[in-house]
Amino acid sequence: MEKIDNPQEIYFSKMGMDTVLVILNDEVVNPKWNREPHDVGVDETITLEDIQKQFPYPGLLVIAESPLSGAIYRWGNYSDMAWWQVGTMAGYA
Repeated sequence: MEKIDNPQEIYFSKMGMDTVLVILNDEVVNPKWNREPHDVGVDETITLEDIQKQFPYPGLLVIAESPLSGAIYRWGNYSDMAWWQVGTMAGYA
């Protein structure tokens, strides 16, 4: 396990083909993505901090996959109420 000290720096992008699943109390919930204007188009992004603000409930689980890698994060599951990376995956490619 690795503690995430700066959850605002861990971000995911729809344009980067990231898939984010948020699981709260054994139920999959849909987070609201942020729309970011760019030179070529519009991307939608989200950070771990954004997810925590939308769902401020202990035991939050986030599964994030990109084409070549993935990670599993947990928030509020331990006494320090911090984000932890609790697993990694090979991605969905």
